[in-house]
Amino acid sequence: MATQQAAATVTGYVSSDPLVGGTETFKVLSFRIGSTRSRFNTATNSWEDIGTAWLTVKAYRMLAQNAQSSLRRGDRVIVVGLLNTEQWTNEQGVICSRIVLEASNIGHDLTVGTTQLCKPRRNNAQGAQSDQVTAGAPGISSAGNPNGIGADPYAAAAVPNNQPVDLGVAPPDTPSPETSIPANGQGVPSTPSDIPNPTSEPQADNFADNPDPTASEF
Repeated sequence: MATQQAAATVTGYVSSDPLVGGTETFKVLSFRIGSTRSRFNTATNSWEDIGTAWLTVKAYRMLAQNAQSSLRRGDRVIVVGLLNTEQWTNEQGVICSRIVLEASNIGHDLTVGTTQLCKPRRNNAQGAQSDQVTAGAPGISSAGNPNGIGADPYAAAAVPNNQPVDLGVAPPDTPSPETSIPANGQGVPSTPSDIPNPTSEPQADNFADNPDPTASEF
């Protein structure tokens, strides 16, 4: 188990068209992401952007292939991976570097929209479809469970007599404890702490151009 790793989860908008490189058997995908922090200003009763972090994201193998078919510029995504520093020497002999997020997982942010997973059908070593159930195996097809780990034996017990489950969510007309209701009737966060604004989009990526024109994105 790794004792030192810069694990990170970043939410933001895809700010460039995904580029694919590598080889036919080892694909590499690269794109830029902008993540903008926002906070609520109680004086102006509005959200304010306080800066955008720009990162290059890289994905490999099957993740690169699937991300190429799924991501478009402007998509709001969630990226999980490890931060890494890439270094190179330019023609003037200057050592340059940049921070890259090497992704292990990429997905759309469902707080701003909907998406649908389409699992590609691939052949296994025996030539059968990989998402079909092997005869006699306890798993189920990938249409119901892509991991083939079988049915949840506690699903029925978790909801006795098919009664509604109390998820601890207050009714819509109940003020949340984090929100105060001023005289004007508009809800304002009780503290001006940094609160993510789901509608905030990054501005222009001033760092998109590669510092080394001869260096590849990959």
